[in-house]
Amino acid sequence: MLVSHFKRGTTPRESQRFILDRMETLLKSGYKRFIVSAPTGSGKSHIAGALADALGNAFIVTSTKQLQDQYIKDFPEMAVIKGKSNFECRQLMKKEGIGEKRRALQKGLTCEKGQCVTKKGGKVVATCDFKAPNPDGQCVYYKQKEEGLARPRTILNYALYFYLKKFQGDAAGIDRHVAIFDEAHTIENEVVRFVGYDIPGGYLAETGLDQRRFDIESVQGMLDLLGSLKDAYAELIRRKPDPVTAADMMRTRRLDRRLDGVVNALRDVRRDRDNFIMQEPEFDAQGNLSRISAVPLDISEYTRDLLDSEIQVFMSATIDKDNFSKSIGIENCVLIDVPKSPFPAENRMVEFRNVARLSSRSPESDEIRVANAIDGIMAAHQDSRGLILTSSKARCYNLLKRLSRQQARRIEVAHSKNKDNTSLGEVLAAHESTPNGVLLSSSLWQGIDLKGDLSRFQIIEKCPYPYLGDSRVAAKNRADRGWYIYQTIVKLLQGMGRSVRDVDDRADTYVMDSSVQELLRRHRMMVPAAYHDVLFERQA
Repeated sequence: MLVSHFKRGTTPRESQRFILDRMETLLKSGYKRFIVSAPTGSGKSHIAGALADALGNAFIVTSTKQLQDQYIKDFPEMAVIKGKSNFECRQLMKKEGIGEKRRALQKGLTCEKGQCVTKKGGKVVATCDFKAPNPDGQCVYYKQKEEGLARPRTILNYALYFYLKKFQGDAAGIDRHVAIFDEAHTIENEVVRFVGYDIPGGYLAETGLDQRRFDIESVQGMLDLLGSLKDAYAELIRRKPDPVTAADMMRTRRLDRRLDGVVNALRDVRRDRDNFIMQEPEFDAQGNLSRISAVPLDISEYTRDLLDSEIQVFMSATIDKDNFSKSIGIENCVLIDVPKSPFPAENRMVEFRNVARLSSRSPESDEIRVANAIDGIMAAHQDSRGLILTSSKARCYNLLKRLSRQQARRIEVAHSKNKDNTSLGEVLAAHESTPNGVLLSSSLWQGIDLKGDLSRFQIIEKCPYPYLGDSRVAAKNRADRGWYIYQTIVKLLQGMGRSVRDVDDRADTYVMDSSVQELLRRHRMMVPAAYHDVLFERQA
């Protein structure tokens, strides 16, 4: 029985037993591909651990380092593989005469900056001595990678999983019987990010190319640019100085890495050019090109190769079988939908205030009414921490201006980069030490856990429809309105789960935008069953 493989010393919860028993029945019936819709608190990591232990050699794929760390904390017998940026480069340390890991990391001498291979004429002619056992110690990255692939159960992130599947699929330890994908609702974005190609403006500056020579808003223009970059980087690599210093090695490694990326992009975009779409070019404040990007519309061709294990399990708190299967191009999936949240409904109340229907064309009077309503909710929770979510950075700052001075003082705007140059980590650390601080963000809809009194209330100001100014979003919306609605509902449900993280936790959720309730009611079939008690039954 699958339940018998549950972590020793722990007792399966009702939802965990439900999932494992249901999956066992379905496996016996011949099913190989599962979508598990399990709400926050279901203990998905322990479900994944039991499945990996029972079904054979397995990858557990996660979306963040934090999830990797949580898995390894719960299952120390598993292996974890992390990317090169997490490890010191012994080759560069030797060149610089540095013996301490801490100093190497402080100086940025990480593995992705070292020269793992030396190329001549596009061919590898030498390999770093530290990739194999060495008297001075083997490369830490390759050592943990080899050890991780030798273990039967291995945890890694999506980017590394896709990389191994695409470029090292024949290597030992990569062909696994089972693949378990946590936070599976992020897979489409992860594949688009992996398959898509960015050309930073710095590449043109580094190679001396003039952006005006290329039509940077067309796929053909990007192909022309990639071809020119390929020639330019090959020429820069041929000019390698002699003797070679550690700085020269880092530069050559960077150039090699960029040339490889350009060559791969040129090949892949050319092969599937009708499926790629250009994003709007980005420019800095001085009008210089910052980035151009090409991304795929249909990812099914890529997922067939990347998602190839015999048994596949896709887990998320916010997932709809039909739309998920369609969006990533997989078939023959069976849904296991946990019917009930393990958290009491009264601890995760959702109140639809329906103050106004907000959009980019909302009159100022509606915006003020919403701000006043939010001001009142904050006043009612004057002594508690909270979270306000909205749809854009501009909306964050406009809302802040409309709040009363008393409530505005409590606000901490939280994005990856903020106006005072503080990082998100610094903002969250300050929030922990502010007894009644309120985070205001357009980016914290997922990936953050505000446990306990870090958030006792949360406010959704505006429905988070995907941005139609994004070329891919606009094209997908034109082709399939259901995709657009599904992306919106997933983000909404993810946002509603930020502040209630365990069975004893509690937080009230308030929704200002009247389009949210209407959207959820109209597309109720896209909403997992475990949310119905707070989104529909109580609102009847």
